Amino acid sequence: MSNSGRYRLINIGYNNVVEASQVVAIVGPNSNPVRRLREAAAKAGRLVDACQGHKTRSVIVTASNHVIEAATEIKTLTERYNQAFAGHPLDAPGKDGGKGAKKQAARAAEPTVAP
Repeated sequence: MSNSGRYRLINIGYNNVVEASQVVAIVGPNSNPVRRLREAAAKAGRLVDACQGHKTRSVIVTASNHVIEAATEIKTLTERYNQAFAGHPLDAPGKDGGKGAKKQAARAAEPTVAP
């Protein structure tokens, strides 16, 4: 759960959502390591197919070791993930890799000098 006490949900397509703070990785489905990860998750009962019969275009790994297959492109999911944290610079890095958030936090911590 986020600091604000509200869930930040990412639409992964076909009326399926994932809690943004639980996402560890969003990867492509075609590499051999990801295929092995999907097979292991299926054997352990941790594979979730959210493709609704469509082609798997991305694989989401969660903090609970669940593996979610999605029909949405990686780029789209990444944009939605970043939007889920928009306005919360200390929760997730932005396009600058979090440097802007660090500078903001440093400025806020600096003592102000009255003229």
